[in-house]
Amino acid sequence: MTATAPTAEELLNVWRRVVDTGYREAIESDEEGSFALFRATAEAWAHLAQRIQRSAQSCFYLRHGAQEDEPASSTVRATFTAKLERTLDLHIPVILAPGAMRIESLGRTYVNRDEVTWLPFDDVTEKDVVFEAEVPGFAGNIEFAKDADVETNIRLDRIAFADQDKGRTNIDGRVRTEGSFQDTGAPDVFEPTDIGLYVRLLTARDSVGAPTSDLGRTLRITGYNDPRVESPVGSGLLPTVVNFETEELFRVAGAKADDGSVFTDELAEAHDDTADDMTLLPAAPVVGDAYYVGATTGLPTGARFDVSTPGAGVWTITWRYYNGSGFADLPNVTDETGDFRLSGPRDVTWEVPSDAAPTTIDGQVAYWARAELTAFTSLTTQPLGRRAVLIDRLD
Repeated sequence: MTATAPTAEELLNVWRRVVDTGYREAIESDEEGSFALFRATAEAWAHLAQRIQRSAQSCFYLRHGAQEDEPASSTVRATFTAKLERTLDLHIPVILAPGAMRIESLGRTYVNRDEVTWLPFDDVTEKDVVFEAEVPGFAGNIEFAKDADVETNIRLDRIAFADQDKGRTNIDGRVRTEGSFQDTGAPDVFEPTDIGLYVRLLTARDSVGAPTSDLGRTLRITGYNDPRVESPVGSGLLPTVVNFETEELFRVAGAKADDGSVFTDELAEAHDDTADDMTLLPAAPVVGDAYYVGATTGLPTGARFDVSTPGAGVWTITWRYYNGSGFADLPNVTDETGDFRLSGPRDVTWEVPSDAAPTTIDGQVAYWARAELTAFTSLTTQPLGRRAVLIDRLD
């Protein structure tokens, strides 16, 4: 077998040499019709020839002198790229470790090569995921090794998800202080690699042994500590401690600056970390101007604003929500931004009313929280922001 399979152009040249000149010229003059059919046929034959050559060459266990493709003993794994799209429960984060997704096809098993992550309310719902054969060489379908990174559409119902649950059962674990948890020291203890995973507290007790108010909460592990201290003394157990978030942060689904009923969409600005690209108040504000942050699945319990340039002046902001018929004041608001006059990441929280409803703002339907300018005297420095996220407190 030759070292190189014929290309489509080489096959067309053979056709040009064996057919009548007048016939060939007539066919080639019809580029969008007859000649397109001939070219497609040549491309199909060339593709088939390449597949046959790869399959035949890969049957050799060791490379031979005329071989260009990998032999069957190669460590190369067949790969392809699939487009996966989420359409449901977008408020729930999904983190899939390498190997968590499996596709069974023609007796071969393919797994995702890299970690795949969807953030809550991720505006990128479609991901390019590289799958590779579990077995290298010929058993892993080596004749397709050169098809790596070719986009492939696959049905999601053909993907099996591996169980990532570690199944911990620390019945006597303790919530020591707000934001930390100590396991018993008996298997299965926490590990440094658990940072970023979620744990659900089902039977935990507090530091004095009473049932904790954290029961039923799902918390994200943010830190790990192994103090190497025996507890109880004489037990031989060395408990580890993990820190967790007491709230979950979500990407805003909408961000709108309202300057005299002229809206500016600042969703991209709210997601990135560029200083001063969010206009929290207009340069020349008037009563009624506002800043909106929105969520898609319900009104959250607050929002965190990273104020990169704190405002200076005299004004009042009132936080409001849509109740199905109009905007009303949110109850029990705590505004740590000082009406956008304090710098840095700061929270605005409130009690979520039972009648909160979605509405359309600037063409976008969402559950909106509105920071409305309800009194204004002066402005000497315009407040600008770097980033905004929603807060959903887990307690």
